[in-house]
Order: sequence, then C-alpha cells, then structure tokens
Amino acid sequence: MATGTADGAQSGSVQIYSGESLSAEAGDVALTAGQGMYGGSINIASGKSVDGRGGPVSIVSAVGTDGSGDIVLASDSSGHGSGSIQIATGTSMLGTAGSVVLSAGSTGTGKAGDVLISSGNGLDGASSVVVS
Repeated sequence: MATGTADGAQSGSVQIYSGESLSAEAGDVALTAGQGMYGGSINIASGKSVDGRGGPVSIVSAVGTDGSGDIVLASDSSGHGSGSIQIATGTSMLGTAGSVVLSAGSTGTGKAGDVLISSGNGLDGASSVVVS
C-alpha cells in the first residue's frame, strides 16, 4: 500500500484505522508478521529527509473517560531465551546526539507515576542494573 510520488509538492498519506462505535468497543488494528521456520519481521520507520530532519515516529495511547490506555513493549517468553528490548538514539557526526528520557507522569491530585527499573532473576542469581 503506498501513495504516488510527488514532484514539487507533498506526497499523499496512508492511514489504517478501524471504525468507531457509539455503543460498543471499537475495532482493533493488528499488524502481524507471518509464522515460518523463522518468524517474519515488522518494521516501522519514518521517512528520510534530503533537507532537514527525518520524520518522527509516535506511539501514543488515547485518552478515555477513565484514563489513557497502556503501552506495552515486550518480547515474548521462550524456552530457549527471550528477545532483548533496545532503546537507543543514533550517533551524531556533527551535532548533538539524541537523549533517552524515561519519565513518569505528574498529577494534580493523587500520587504521580513511578519509574521502575529492575533486573531479572534466575537459578544462578539476579542480573544487574547498570547505569553509566
């Protein structure tokens, strides 16, 4: 699925969405790669820029009457080792490299959110949390 190339103007957008529901749960949108000898990949990337910054990638949960939804980044469990999760910024040759920011939300009333970092535990002991 793609839009055409534009010369001298902005190219079109591609949107995938489910319909709204006025009286029940709205539909889901699922991106699922195929299963095989090796599982398929899902890649989400913004566009490159020839004259400026590349496009941003945003993952945002929507607000509801009882709060916003959770965002979960996880690798699945496995009997032979689970996958890693890496959060990193790119290297900069001339300017300032990007930052990694982990922050919890604030509140006007009640308790603000926590930032929790913990290591795993195994038969040979717990792993380490290293900050350098």
